[in-house]
Amino acid sequence: MTARKTGTLVRCLLLPFTIVLAAMMISGCGGGGSSSDGGGGGPVLPNQLPTVDAGPDQAVTLPATASLDGTVTDDRLPNPPGRVTTTWTLVSGPGKVTFANSRAVDTTASFSGPGTYALRLTANDGGSAASDVVTVSVNGGGGGGAANRPPAVNAGPEQVVTLPAAASLDGTVTDDGLPNPPGAVTTTWTLVSGPGKVTFANPRAVDTTASFSEGGNYVLGLIANDGGVVSSGEVAVAVIASPPQTPNISLLPVQTDFGPVVLDRSSEKNIEIKNTGNADLTIGQIALTNPATNPFGKISDGCSGAVIPPSSGCAVTIRFAPTTQGDYLGSLDVPSNDSDAGLLAGTLTGKGRALNASITRVAMVGPQTLQVIVSVRDRFNAPVTTLAAGNFSVIENGSPKSIQSISNTVKPPVSVGMVLDYSSSMGDYKADVEAAAKSFIGLLDPANDEAEIIKFATDIAVMQSFTKDHALLNAAIDSAFPYQTGSRFYDALDNSIKSISSRSNSQRAIIAVSDGMAAGYTVPLSDVIASAAYNHVQIFTIGIGATDNVTLQTLATETGGQYFYSPTSADLTTVYSTISEILSNEYAIEYTTSSVAGSTISLKVMVDDNGELGEHSITAGI
Repeated sequence: MTARKTGTLVRCLLLPFTIVLAAMMISGCGGGGSSSDGGGGGPVLPNQLPTVDAGPDQAVTLPATASLDGTVTDDRLPNPPGRVTTTWTLVSGPGKVTFANSRAVDTTASFSGPGTYALRLTANDGGSAASDVVTVSVNGGGGGGAANRPPAVNAGPEQVVTLPAAASLDGTVTDDGLPNPPGAVTTTWTLVSGPGKVTFANPRAVDTTASFSEGGNYVLGLIANDGGVVSSGEVAVAVIASPPQTPNISLLPVQTDFGPVVLDRSSEKNIEIKNTGNADLTIGQIALTNPATNPFGKISDGCSGAVIPPSSGCAVTIRFAPTTQGDYLGSLDVPSNDSDAGLLAGTLTGKGRALNASITRVAMVGPQTLQVIVSVRDRFNAPVTTLAAGNFSVIENGSPKSIQSISNTVKPPVSVGMVLDYSSSMGDYKADVEAAAKSFIGLLDPANDEAEIIKFATDIAVMQSFTKDHALLNAAIDSAFPYQTGSRFYDALDNSIKSISSRSNSQRAIIAVSDGMAAGYTVPLSDVIASAAYNHVQIFTIGIGATDNVTLQTLATETGGQYFYSPTSADLTTVYSTISEILSNEYAIEYTTSSVAGSTISLKVMVDDNGELGEHSITAGI
């Protein structure tokens, strides 16, 4: 037979894994070290594992005994005890084994019957242990034909896993097909040693998985039995304990800036609380700092008292509704069971302003002359038409600029994309939406203004492309369009922006009538806003019914438009009239820029009309 070793598997894994693994394994193997004389004055030497060799594999014929010739060497650490104890044990085999002296390195073993036996020699120096296994094939004597050879077993490579992961066991067993019958090999995985329990997905499969109850060093055995002899192999698995189970709270965003909001109006933003830990996060009662003096308020709270599983979250909606001018600072205080975070505070900022200033377009009109188109309305949405250069301040990339000229244009030519929501939730408002849309068409200048009609739900349809013909526009509004369950709101806006960007009128706007609910879209909200800003398109949003106010406000605020909430569809005609007035008045401000054409600038325009303030900031390409 061919001699082979299957031992050296209880020994700790001295492999170059992570520092954490090395520390764990050194600790698991006795760690620490000791001085050679047991005192504290000399250098401390690390304890080395005993070196164990159980001797060569062998074969004997009954009633002969096997002469076991083991070898053990050690560094005599730790001291005490300063010595090694050895033990012979039976790992596997079909019968009983009797050792002449089980504690002697060199001894003899006698066997109760034929078969293949695995015998282990274990050495323990008082701090760590190591072992080796020798295979003894015991023949019964006599017989004819081919001799049965033991199955060849390989339990696979040593490995490291981190709880709760399981170890993937990749064993290999080959056999000569003898004896026949049975002519087949049965295999079994067993736990040889380890600090905890091991569960095998299928202990009789050569390839299977093993899960562990706790961290530590394990040795797993794969035993193969061909009906006549038994052989085995072992594999060492280092199991790293799972990290402690703790929640981890995060706030998105940590600072919420509402920007300038016109007095007696409001802006809403969502703040998301996420659990990025690996244990449940329990949220306490969320509170606002100084709610009596700050114009911040909670309008929805899906987080207070909630238990948030790992990788999950909840949201709080905050409303900023200033009634007096000023810069406001507030705090959203979130208590939780995340001991590291303590009381998590989210910063809230906002500005109350009497005037609604909006930058609608930016363009180079000379080699270094930049023109900024600005509309200014009071808190009642009436255009402010009496401002001069001294009422404006322009800041480009953080630097103030001197205004060269300013003019007030009344009724500039405008291109308007009308985007109408026909999702099923809007069905009750159909008649009023269409009547109000036609009233807005009547406010357009048929000689200079133009409009396009888009209807959407699951499908998106251009009912009428850009035209100045009011009859065609009204007919498109009246044209039938099926109400559907889907709402590709963002895709419809993206279509309108692409269409309006090619129009020659410098004043470009989209009026979107919707509840703000979007589903099944392919273009995200952030891309819609970026495209509108790049193409100088203002988006005016009109919310009806149960609306997503945050989405509708964000679309308007980020594009220089305005959000209108219409409690009833009967108010739509008044809203359209207000939007028409907004589009009919604007200021053209020109100044010398320090930026080059083709660059992107940060631009801020501030207005001061006898103490009534307004401001708007954008990032624009020139």
